[in-house]
Amino acid sequence: MGLKSGLQQMAYKQALKPHLAQQPAPQALNLLQLQKIAILFDASSASNTEAILAYAKNLQKMKKEVQLLAYWPENELPEGLPYEAFSRKELNWAGVPKGEQIDAFLGQKYDLLIALYAGEQLALDFLLQAAPSKMRLGFFDEERTDQFDLMVHPGQKPMPALLKEIHQYLERINKK
Repeated sequence: MGLKSGLQQMAYKQALKPHLAQQPAPQALNLLQLQKIAILFDASSASNTEAILAYAKNLQKMKKEVQLLAYWPENELPEGLPYEAFSRKELNWAGVPKGEQIDAFLGQKYDLLIALYAGEQLALDFLLQAAPSKMRLGFFDEERTDQFDLMVHPGQKPMPALLKEIHQYLERINKK
């Protein structure tokens, strides 16, 4: 690890620290108990984004408040996106997302935060860990088990199948 990389990692962790101190205690909530849901995703796949938007609409029909936030891995966002997004331009030198919409996202309290992206993506990982949420759900990754309360193994399943599986798990949690 070079000096710059070490400094970046230290700055990233330092920026995350105050958010971690304000996290609510984790809770296992089922779909009926959830009121406010945040969905973080990587917008680089049009088909995945389409499935995520359809799922968000389905949740809204169920009277859930849904907040979408996508990372666009380019410097400029495309025009007319139907969801909140930030680009590489909104990241500081340590990979921490900055800006009004990031502050607004982190200023909300969520019952559930769903991370619909695979692997390590520092900007999304920062938001996943920093946003106040009672429960976190994401794709299984041996290296990230400490970041989630519930994990779904993505395998080679397409996004619609993964979202259906997630929905089924949320319906079954604490079912009495």
